[in-house]
Amino acid sequence: MKGAPARKLGGAHYLFSATPLPKSERTAFACVISKKIAPRAVDRVRAKRQCRAALRKVLKEQAPLTHAALVLRIKHSALKAPYRELERDISTSLLRLLG
Repeated sequence: MKGAPARKLGGAHYLFSATPLPKSERTAFACVISKKIAPRAVDRVRAKRQCRAALRKVLKEQAPLTHAALVLRIKHSALKAPYRELERDISTSLLRLLG
């Protein structure tokens, strides 16, 4: 699957990018946030931690569907959103992106 184009999708709190991986490889992901979005390191670390936790939970439920390298760019709105809303955004966006 080398050279497969990345699919991109904008969610309410994240921008998603997914590149297909061979079935033999595990799903990989990264949560990215810039200093422009959250100047304080404390806020960036918290946003990335919440992103990773929500993504792990969603991937655990949708594991058979997912064989991709995922990059989630965190938007400013994710800093104030409740965890359940972040989880729902990731879940619905992944279904649209990979389904």
